[in-house]
Amino acid sequence: MYRVEHIEWRLKVLWIDKYQIQSKTVLKNSYRQKIYTISNHSRRAINMRSTIIAGLYLVITLAKSKD
Repeated sequence: MYRVEHIEWRLKVLWIDKYQIQSKTVLKNSYRQKIYTISNHSRRAINMRSTIIAGLYLVITLAKSKD
């Protein structure tokens, strides 16, 4: 009985350690992922902004040339 409990306890401890290690790495990775996605989003936003500005500029120049 003691042996089984002891083994179970050790397994629990090992599992907790493994889980903590995994959660730490996951946290690190998610943080990196967040930074990466933020930089990607900002790049995308800048690209979108530039395309919108270019589109508006085109529309304005076309409207001016029509007049």
